[in-house]
This record gives sequence, C-alpha cells and structure tokens, in this order.
Amino acid sequence: MSRRLYLILFFSFVSLHALAQDLWELNSHQGHDWSLVSVQGSALSLERGVGKTFTPAFDKKYKELYDQSMNDSDFPVQWQIRDLEKGEILGQSIGVEKIFYGASIIKIFTAGALLKSMTESGSLPAPSDVRFAKLAAMISVSDNNPWQEFDRLLGLEQLQNFTTSLGLKATRAWRSIDNRPVGNRINVKETAEFIQFLFNSTKKASPDWAELTFRLMLGTRSGKEKGRAYISSDFFTGGKTGSYAGLVPKLSYPGGNYATISLKDQEKVQVQHHVLLVHRPNHAKPYLALILLSNRGLDSDCAFLAKGLMGRFVP
Repeated sequence: MSRRLYLILFFSFVSLHALAQDLWELNSHQGHDWSLVSVQGSALSLERGVGKTFTPAFDKKYKELYDQSMNDSDFPVQWQIRDLEKGEILGQSIGVEKIFYGASIIKIFTAGALLKSMTESGSLPAPSDVRFAKLAAMISVSDNNPWQEFDRLLGLEQLQNFTTSLGLKATRAWRSIDNRPVGNRINVKETAEFIQFLFNSTKKASPDWAELTFRLMLGTRSGKEKGRAYISSDFFTGGKTGSYAGLVPKLSYPGGNYATISLKDQEKVQVQHHVLLVHRPNHAKPYLALILLSNRGLDSDCAFLAKGLMGRFVP
C-alpha cells in the first residue's frame, strides 16, 4: 500500500470515528453544551445501560410479549426497533398505529416545540438561562412543573402546529386541560418518525432545535427499571420514559373540550413507556432507537422487550 493511500484511509477512518463520537455528545454543533446544565445538583452527563442479568425466565416473558404483539394489533404492548444511522426499521409489532395515552413521552415534543421557538426567535441564550435548566429537568428526571409551564407558554395552537408540520397526524402533543381538545396521544409509528428526524438533524447539524432536542435526550437519567435495566453497561443510553396510572379521556374519544368530558367518557390506563436510544460503539449498527409502549402497568414490559429485541435484531 502506498503512503498516500495509507494516509487517505487513515484520515478517512479518523474522520468517521470523530463523526460517530460527535453524534453522541451533549455538546451541539452550535456550541450549546447540555453538560453545563445542572439537574438536582449535578450536571447532565451521558448515561449507560444498567447491565442486570437477563435470566431464562425473563427471556421467556420477552418471547410471550413478542408473540402477542406480533399477532394482535390491539395488544396493550406495541414496539419498534430501528437502525437510526440507516433509517431502517429492523422490526416492529403489528399495532404500531395503535393510540396510547402518552404520559411523559409527550415532553419530548414540548421540548422540541420550545427549542424551535427559541432558535427561530434569534440566538440561543447562554446555558445558564433558567429555561435550559427547566428543560433539562423536564427530560432528564421527568419533572412535571416545567412541563406544565412550557405547555401553557406554548399553547395549544403552537403545539398542534409543531407536530402537524412534521407530518405527525395522530400525535397530540399537548396536555388535556381546561377547554382544550383532548391531548396527550401517541403511537409507536409517529414517535419513531420523530426520533429519526431528530437523529438525522443531529447528523447534518440542522435544524438547530432538533439537534438540541436529540442531545438533551442523551442525558436522560430515568429508565433504570425499564429499557435500560438489562442493556449492557458498555452501551450508552438516552431517550425518555413515561408512566401514569389513573383515569383519562377514552382513547377512542372523538374530540370535544376536556372540561366537558363526563366520567362515562373516561377509562383507566396504566402506562409504562420507554423511548430508548442506544449507542453501541464499534458495532455494525451503532445507533438504535426502541419505541416501547405498554398499557399494562409493568416496568418489566419495557425492560424485557429492550433486551430481547436487541438480542433478536442486533445480536
């Protein structure tokens, strides 16, 4: 091999390696560094899988979930796993358009809408701006207080325009409050499409708000009993969790104002969701997204599915 060819190959490898590293950092191309933002007394940092032992009994439960979700589009657990780098769906259940109560998963749309509003209004404030601390708390530890504040600040129309502009027709990224139409509705398909958009935007460093939203999700601390539980501690994790048990407007409710909904138009949900991002350095498919939605009240659904699906589709 000539010295010139060797140098070309070497620098190509270094450049690709640098790009891969750059995709999984809290510091954006614009220079905004989420690691300078503190949540509950400590700075945001990259998180990893927990690495708990996945026993044969757990594998059996995973296979039961897999089989049921592959044969029943109305089963209360639906999922998708995708290769973010190629934009390829590796596998999915048959009910990816089934509507779920979103719980705190909706906060990723709130964050995106707010950051879009901030970037389009001019230059971003410094990381010390109180809004960034609130955003980080809303995503990293799922603090509800800033969510309520930002949801009201943005308003129904802006949140609705945000999702529809991205082609997300089933997603309702606003809270069900006051005289608003019923909100907080997601499905696997559109949530996965939103994550893919954020990842693609991070690769090309545009639009700014999408990259900032994706990088913020890399500092998520929740999910240790959900999707992160059996993922190797050699792998980096990010994303967003969502949990809620209680009465909500029926998922089939056609519309109308939230304030007028009667008890007969409500139903009980027990959602335990995880939008899980995984980075596996030095693997053929290094960047994965797993959209895991469950309405059975069990953290373990996400935990078993995450480990089992990765073993099946990206061993």
